[in-house]
Amino acid sequence: MPLSLRHSTLVLGHGAAHDSENAGLAGRREVTAMSQLQMTRGVFDNSMAYARWGESAKTVLFVPGGPGNTLPDGPLRRVGGPLFRPLVEAGYAVWAVTRPRNLPDGYSIEDMSDDYAAVIAAEFGGRVDIALGSSMGGMIVQYLAANHPDRAETFVVLGAACGLTEWTKALLRRDAAAVASGDRTERGLIAAEALLPGRGFGWLRRLLVPLTARMSDWMTGSAEHEYFEHDYAIEADAAMQFDSRETLPHIRVPVLLINGDRDRHSPKDMVEQTAQLIPDCTLVWYPGKGHDATCANTRLGPVILNYINQRSARSDTS
Repeated sequence: MPLSLRHSTLVLGHGAAHDSENAGLAGRREVTAMSQLQMTRGVFDNSMAYARWGESAKTVLFVPGGPGNTLPDGPLRRVGGPLFRPLVEAGYAVWAVTRPRNLPDGYSIEDMSDDYAAVIAAEFGGRVDIALGSSMGGMIVQYLAANHPDRAETFVVLGAACGLTEWTKALLRRDAAAVASGDRTERGLIAAEALLPGRGFGWLRRLLVPLTARMSDWMTGSAEHEYFEHDYAIEADAAMQFDSRETLPHIRVPVLLINGDRDRHSPKDMVEQTAQLIPDCTLVWYPGKGHDATCANTRLGPVILNYINQRSARSDTS
């Protein structure tokens, strides 16, 4: 799959390989077996929690989505094994790092990127090989690439664009209120609406509410911390205020942008606008995939490695 030096659009077919739907350390540590990968968990001195897969001097900084500055616990923690396995097998250590805790009022997506730049400086020797942001993490990586281009060799934005739809903002607003009030039923309804949008699914969403209301607790286990509700509201507000259109043209490093063409949070026209605004952007489409299927798709590692290898080959022949 050839890559141009500036703008390129690639569409991965359904038969692509690995296609599936299905450094200073501080604080507490824990190691568990995860899909035959070892995962180490802990908290940096600045209160940013981390999980690490693999041990290598080559590093991937994974910026997870949100709102919610926690690492998943319970069964959801097993997602990282198959998602990151190709990168670990290629010789990288993957570090998933959350936002800090007890966030200040008015904390923005751009502020989050500054904190990630600071943790790279403090804990990763000033630079990582790959900065990979998923969903809200992809918003953060846009600012990281624009304001801190020296902090990573490769920047990857997954499941994110230059803004959010009004539909998504409305869901975020309701969800933040439900977290603040402890209304698990309302959160279940919101999750069902995100899973099955549109009027025709109303009856099915009502049936799903009892399940989706409990799913968050079952999947995340004890991941919530004492500042969770406060930080959730701050992050939700930051996401609703996010608009990177004026910032993207100032990015002077290559960016790999990966999205599904059925993502309602980052619709196709907004993703295409994002790619056009970034001076050197390669856009990869997952055909027929929505937001969750994009962010959890195990073809991620091979796509990133292919992108890096082809850029390296072009550089060697230029």
